[in-house]
Amino acid sequence: MINSRQVRPIFALNGTASPPPNNPQRATVETQHRGLICVSYGCISIPSNPAFHSFEAFLTHKARISQMEWCSEFISIKGDLPSLIDALLNDKVSIVSDGSYIPSFATAAFVMEDLDQRCMIKNKVIAPGGPKEMSAYRAEVTGLLTSIYIVNQLFEFFNITGGRVKIGCDGEAALFQSFHQATPKSVEAPSFDLIMAIHRLRDQSNVQWETFWIKGHQDDDTPYELLDRMSQLNVMADKLAKSLIPIACTRRRHYSVVDAPWAVWHNEEKLSTISHQIYDIVHSEEALQYWRKKEKVHASLLDFIN
Repeated sequence: MINSRQVRPIFALNGTASPPPNNPQRATVETQHRGLICVSYGCISIPSNPAFHSFEAFLTHKARISQMEWCSEFISIKGDLPSLIDALLNDKVSIVSDGSYIPSFATAAFVMEDLDQRCMIKNKVIAPGGPKEMSAYRAEVTGLLTSIYIVNQLFEFFNITGGRVKIGCDGEAALFQSFHQATPKSVEAPSFDLIMAIHRLRDQSNVQWETFWIKGHQDDDTPYELLDRMSQLNVMADKLAKSLIPIACTRRRHYSVVDAPWAVWHNEEKLSTISHQIYDIVHSEEALQYWRKKEKVHASLLDFIN
């Protein structure tokens, strides 16, 4: 590279050989008299290898190539997994998810089991996004997104062509936006990126989703043993999500969401309220100083420029 530009960097036509990068990316370049200009770049799709000894190995592989490692880091499978697959084929699987939120941090978890309780999958995740995006609603949506992602991987690994799964949580708005509402009207809608990712993941799968709402925190008033099974799973998911909060507070932020729409980034942070944040960036002191120097515009005239 013959300059230090982060956008459309220019590369010399002649150079020395270097070792292959650890994370190769496909690039689109244009040839100009100064050299090669990198117009755009993105991840290379790696074909999946069917020779995996377990679903866990397959999931780790798929999560890595789709940059969704955060979806499988804390997954736990207990019991007879083939019985869960049999239940998926016979519409006898239930999933309950829940989220947890403190200012700037959100986590989620889900519990999946077959009707006969012979197999249970537990998973907890740290919600993607920056501190300003975090909310109780985003935590709930993250739980639903992760549930769909893992179920899709189960269907692919075991070559399941169709089935019905019951999925529930205590967030009515999250359920409605994820499964019953059409595309949000604006990119400013809360957790627009996650909602759109959920819609796309649903469209790509052969799963029929049956949703149900569960009243949260029922164990505050009723002993756990007296709750129905779905309410018990909700209590489990709530505790799993809460247990991850201390870890989330120490981790670096992550932003990768499979099948999310295009995003706008600034200073390595994905913008959540695009129009407002772009306006603030354009009118930042750093930007104003740039234009004063580049165009020699007097400070008193900047407010008159559209």
